[in-house]
Amino acid sequence: MSQLLGRGESFGRLGFGVPYAKACYPFWIWWSQLLLTGFEPGDVFLNGPDCGDVPIPMAHNALVRRFLESEADTLCILEDDHSGDRETIRRLRSNPANLDFDIVCANYVNRRPPIRIIGGDLGEANAYGEVTWHSDQLAVPRTGTQAVDCAALGLVLIRRWVLQAMVGGDDPDEYFWFEWRGRNSQDIQFYRMARLVGARVGVDRECGIAHWGQYAFTVEQFYKLQEAARKEQEVKGNV
Repeated sequence: MSQLLGRGESFGRLGFGVPYAKACYPFWIWWSQLLLTGFEPGDVFLNGPDCGDVPIPMAHNALVRRFLESEADTLCILEDDHSGDRETIRRLRSNPANLDFDIVCANYVNRRPPIRIIGGDLGEANAYGEVTWHSDQLAVPRTGTQAVDCAALGLVLIRRWVLQAMVGGDDPDEYFWFEWRGRNSQDIQFYRMARLVGARVGVDRECGIAHWGQYAFTVEQFYKLQEAARKEQEVKGNV
């Protein structure tokens, strides 16, 4: 079994896969490029029949189980309504700033207006396990890797120890790393559990990808809106 690589160490071999749900054409172009030149020797492809054409988050959990059965060091999930370039994953895994995190996510926005960029802080959980999350969108930087409580799953690297720690003494075949709970999406619930085991989460603000709905929504669109909002605040402050 793979050694447990921790903060400051490389992400090692990636176990990568796609939880197919709503694949868009630009994703397939990107995916083809990644399969040709986007990964490194020794990386492991995880997809099987239990990872596609099944309800979310069932496919995400299937990828984790396949990953834990492999010899890979870090799980790489790519959700199929995003796109980037063939160097995206190389940049994400090789950025020295990202090595200080246990989970690191590429930078992107939601796929419908109003545009908001991913990454924020979690509140406390209620009795049912739901949590709220909040983000100061004006404070999101353009560069660096920003520490957050909660990111997303569009393109994310997750160190093996985090997934194993979540299971604890339970049977991995019966454990669910991803689940919807009330108003919380599987993303929020996953990061809530990551926080409980002490994982450090970051968003690489220099590793941007597009998020597809009817159209592509990009980080550059967000930063233009962010700059306009800052200028509006300055005008109001000077009145």
